[in-house]
Amino acid sequence: MAADAVNDSTRGRVTHAGYGLIVDRARSRRCRTLLIVSGLALLWAWSISFSGGFIFSIGQLRISSRNSNHPLVLALLALAAAWVVAPRGRRWQTAVDEFNELARTLEKRLPRLTPLQTRALVTGTAALIAATVVLVGVFWGAFVAGGPDSYGYVSQARLWRDGVPRVELPRVGVLPDGIPLEVLVPLGYRLGTDGASVVPIYSPGYPMLMAAVDRVGPAGSMFLVMPFLAGIAVWATYLLGTITVGRVAGMIAALVLATSPAFDLQLTHGPMSDIPAMALWTVVLVLLPRPSRSSAFFAGVVTGTAILVRPNLAPLALVPGAFLVWNAAAKRLAQSLAIQRMLLFGIGSVPACFVVAYLNAYWYGSPLASGYGALAGGLYRWDYFWPNVADYTGRIVSSQGPLVVAGLAAPMLLWRSQADEQGDARSRSLLVTYTAFAIAVSLCYAFYVPLDTWWTLRFLFPAFPVAFVFVSAVLLSMPARLPAGARWLAVVVLVGTGTAHAVAFGRANSSFDSANEWRYATAGRYIADKLPERAVFFTMLHSGSARYYSGRLTVRYDLIPPQLFERAIAHFQQQGFVPFLLLDDGERGHFVDRFTGATPLAALDWQPIATFDGVAIYDVARAPLVQPR
Repeated sequence: MAADAVNDSTRGRVTHAGYGLIVDRARSRRCRTLLIVSGLALLWAWSISFSGGFIFSIGQLRISSRNSNHPLVLALLALAAAWVVAPRGRRWQTAVDEFNELARTLEKRLPRLTPLQTRALVTGTAALIAATVVLVGVFWGAFVAGGPDSYGYVSQARLWRDGVPRVELPRVGVLPDGIPLEVLVPLGYRLGTDGASVVPIYSPGYPMLMAAVDRVGPAGSMFLVMPFLAGIAVWATYLLGTITVGRVAGMIAALVLATSPAFDLQLTHGPMSDIPAMALWTVVLVLLPRPSRSSAFFAGVVTGTAILVRPNLAPLALVPGAFLVWNAAAKRLAQSLAIQRMLLFGIGSVPACFVVAYLNAYWYGSPLASGYGALAGGLYRWDYFWPNVADYTGRIVSSQGPLVVAGLAAPMLLWRSQADEQGDARSRSLLVTYTAFAIAVSLCYAFYVPLDTWWTLRFLFPAFPVAFVFVSAVLLSMPARLPAGARWLAVVVLVGTGTAHAVAFGRANSSFDSANEWRYATAGRYIADKLPERAVFFTMLHSGSARYYSGRLTVRYDLIPPQLFERAIAHFQQQGFVPFLLLDDGERGHFVDRFTGATPLAALDWQPIATFDGVAIYDVARAPLVQPR
């Protein structure tokens, strides 16, 4: 009887243990299924973020999926459910085991690559990303002289093609007392020191590059400069990552840059100097560690070009210069070679500083003057520092996603990694140089006047490649504790989530939609085709583009005292001009507010002769009777 009782008890325990094992296996299978559902939902969210959504029909059923938040919520719910259904007491371990098993299953289905094939795949992917960026810029970019910035660069390029940019003021007789000559100067330019000419505000480097291409290429080839420099920026970012961390990190950094909302906005909108500045400075950083004399000289030439493109970033040249000086002082290379490299870098870069000084004196009256006016106490002030820190931090996190903050840990992480692997001092000095460069870029704008738009991140573009390489280094290190088979899957999830967020933010903020930029060219070409040659247009935003596309005279209404507006119109009528108002939707309210109470024209209560793309042209002759004051 006792033996039977023992056997029954043992059999009960075995039965209970077997039942528990069956339950655990069932829970594990459910956990794996939910992980698969979470992964599929995440893929769906990514596809919506990258494509903008889908609409398709099955018979009479119409299915629409445009909001990536819905599948993302589903992915998170499925992930939470996987945690809940996992066996109690070892939920985390079960989830990790099932994730690893899925990773191994996927890995088995992928072809095994040799190290050489892997290298070719990574390099080819980076090249494909760079080529895609070029194609996006060529086929979706706004090749237009539009607002003040793009008009300023494009028109200055045309002037450089024909000579040094300095043109005479239009001959319109003596303006009435109280109306400044500046009303004849379009946005993007300023009155010359002689009071009788118009000179550019914007720096000359980018227009010089555009002019050089335009002289040798077909009409409009100047607009290709920015897309190709964008491709160079992406490829140089890959090379920078390869130098600093490795090829995979370089490829990830190139992808992060290519999907950055601020980068894509600049790529697809009117020509500006931000992407060219980034491309040039990144090439300098890539050339810096190469030990040859030619690389040092070429790095100096590219540095000089970057200074011409953005003179306010000239202090950045001190960073690569300090690296070369340190190499010479520490005898990292043969002493004579290190000194020669240092001198060649200076020979390549210093002449650009003299060119900038000469043009500043020629245009603005002093080698240290700027087209933007007073710098200290005006554009730059100490009390701008903390507002800019808060603004730029919020904008970079909101546009790139919170994972970008992880890049802050990269310098220390890479330093420790190099120390553990007994990396040479030259590698560590290069890491310090790249970190110092990113900090220097930030400091160049930390005290600059705060602006209220998210895309002012473009000012920090030269630091983006270094920052994104650092982010990539941290992303690659985060899943280090996972088994080898699961690490690549974790990295894909992290990178995919970050880039999907960036693309979704870009779509929501018109990074890929440049249609509105073309209104400047549309208005200008309409004027050229339909309106009199002796027309004069009172405008502000279109003061440059209307001149560029039509050759007609424009007058800045925003610089005319309100009480003298009708007198200004009468003056140009007496000079034989036909007056029109050319108003953008974005400035209509400003015009009304400025002139209400000073002239009945402020009411804009008559039919415009043309409206298109948010632009209206009013014939003053059709307005209610205006008596000159």
